[in-house]
Amino acid sequence: MRLAGDYKPIMNLLNELPPYELRNYTSSIMYGADYVAASYCGLKKAPSSFRGIWQHGWHPSQDNIHPLLITDGANDYENAKKKEYFWVTRKDQEDFFHQNGFEHVRAIGLPLIYTTQQRTDRIRGSLLVMPSHSVAWTTHRWNFEEYAENISTLRNKFKEIIVCVHPTCWERGYWVDAFRKRNFPVIKGAIAGDKNSLIRMRMLFDSFEYVTTNGFGSLVAYAAYCGAKPSIFGSYAQIEKQDYANLNFLVRHPELLDCIIHEKSKETLQKYFPFLFCDPQDAVDLTEWGREQLGEPFRVSPAELQKLFGWGYFADIKGKTQIFRSKGLVIAERIATAIGEVPIKNVALQDHLKFRHVTKLERNQPGRTKIDGKPFEFADGRTFISAYNEIIRKGEYRFSTTNPKPNIIDGSASTGLSILYFKKLYPDANILAVEPNPELFGLLAQNHKTYNWEDVKLVQARLGTTTSSCEKTTTTLTKTPTLRLHDLLEETDSIDFLRLDLADIEESTLDDCEELLKKVKYMTVRYYSNVDKPQSLHHLLCIINNAGFRIHQHVLNPSPQPLFVREVQEKSGIIDMILDIFCYRA
Repeated sequence: MRLAGDYKPIMNLLNELPPYELRNYTSSIMYGADYVAASYCGLKKAPSSFRGIWQHGWHPSQDNIHPLLITDGANDYENAKKKEYFWVTRKDQEDFFHQNGFEHVRAIGLPLIYTTQQRTDRIRGSLLVMPSHSVAWTTHRWNFEEYAENISTLRNKFKEIIVCVHPTCWERGYWVDAFRKRNFPVIKGAIAGDKNSLIRMRMLFDSFEYVTTNGFGSLVAYAAYCGAKPSIFGSYAQIEKQDYANLNFLVRHPELLDCIIHEKSKETLQKYFPFLFCDPQDAVDLTEWGREQLGEPFRVSPAELQKLFGWGYFADIKGKTQIFRSKGLVIAERIATAIGEVPIKNVALQDHLKFRHVTKLERNQPGRTKIDGKPFEFADGRTFISAYNEIIRKGEYRFSTTNPKPNIIDGSASTGLSILYFKKLYPDANILAVEPNPELFGLLAQNHKTYNWEDVKLVQARLGTTTSSCEKTTTTLTKTPTLRLHDLLEETDSIDFLRLDLADIEESTLDDCEELLKKVKYMTVRYYSNVDKPQSLHHLLCIINNAGFRIHQHVLNPSPQPLFVREVQEKSGIIDMILDIFCYRA
């Protein structure tokens, strides 16, 4: 990244920002709130248990219309009133919750106030621009070019201007191109699943003199609290009803949508906080206002925070009990084996014990475990455990054939668990293992070398409608090579098993080889329903049916009440259903 004039203080700051460490999260530990709390309490690591729902964002007093506008963590609203614990920001919110029948509520301030000051040398003449952001379940039609042009008018008023864009917006192309074409440096901001998010934001707000945005956002109060001078400037990013069509919380409570749109509108903000609307250069110090908005007067002591979160002595004992129980089962199995008794039969429990070290890894952290006494490399622990359960323990890809050397095309080989399974099932199988992701392919190649699989050919490519070689700039892969599935099927008399993942192949691949699918005896296809695109399941099933297959389907992580609300996740887009289709012949 090159800044105007290579402004050294900004470069030093950006180099000091902590890395992203992504993991699964709940409402209470968004943005690394549990890590911040643990550090504040003097703990070396955040305990795995967390009692209650901790409000994670700024909600001014005008949001006291419905408790679920303040925290969306309660799925069973009426039951939550009596049983759930809520940690809110200020006394006005605590009183409001009590008035609405909630029994366990305490104002303790927002997680940011439990961070420590990260820098004392604020960079004078610096402006941090943080546009309004989307999340995984929202889409927006904001005018990115107009706002970027608004910011361009400020160039001569500041020594340096940096633009910080939410990672979800970054992935969707919001804001980034509009600012880059105007030669503004653009960096990624905070995301809910990153345990370092609050620390990163605190560093930025402790360092920049001015912070501006174009809509409602917690960053306004956060920046004020940290001593940066906040403002709302430029074309306003208004929220519209259709933007929230896929937000689970509002699907469950559609009556609150109008309230949210009203409370986050420009008119409402100008009514309650007119001092925020100004040219960024004219913004003033609002530290005391920020302290009040974030609940600084209600911050509790480390001992009290541990008590509220259930991080005391008994929580530690509970965790240690789990460890003792696991060790006891291992010892019992060894004793039973030594005296000739039948060892523990619970395969799932044995796998849990065997891979216990894997479950402790952070999200997206590569690792290694042992399978059949040999090291097996993987890219992400949770994905490995899930795939191991599906492929190895449950044997979902088990098929029957009289061919002693069945021909298998694995179009989504990943790091090789499926290859390991197929070779256990049919040791002499001929396997073509295709994997487009360079990182996964490297681990696949390492596992191939370790297990010395015979008659297994590895190809780093994406199955598609053409065959192309890879394109490189020096040693960097710039375009993933493709391998035409049509040609692979055409040059083979029959395929005993074909495994496809639609996230890893070109969209029209199956159309291209529809007739040739009649050569395939068994096939599995993983289908994704992307909420931003029309569903194509009907077309896929027609292709499968025309090839003469019967089918059986598994829904991964099914939504309990799909006609009412569909759970979504980020995987190759915003997905509201993942379907495994097993294809066989009668």
